[in-house]
Amino acid sequence: ALPFEVVKIAFVMSVYDPHQEHDFSAVKNLYFRVINNETGHEMFRFEMETDSNKGSALSIGYFERLGSEWVYKAQGDVVDGGLAKIARDFGIVVAEDVRS
Repeated sequence: ALPFEVVKIAFVMSVYDPHQEHDFSAVKNLYFRVINNETGHEMFRFEMETDSNKGSALSIGYFERLGSEWVYKAQGDVVDGGLAKIARDFGIVVAEDVRS
């Protein structure tokens, strides 16, 4: 149901508290899953050990359109710099950059 111009859908998570420095090292049993709403089928599941991960954002992976098909590409990259860093990497202008 997505327009054909949409060629990539990224899945990310971030830990954010404007008053404290947090990272994924404090998160236990981290998982992310996508479920087909019509069938209830789990399309994919991402689980990650986070005990040693100090980043504040996580790039889980993305769906990429190849012709008429969607392919999932796993990443699992911990990113220091939070969600703003991931957004910048995708070419998105972040509000805090505009205010600076």
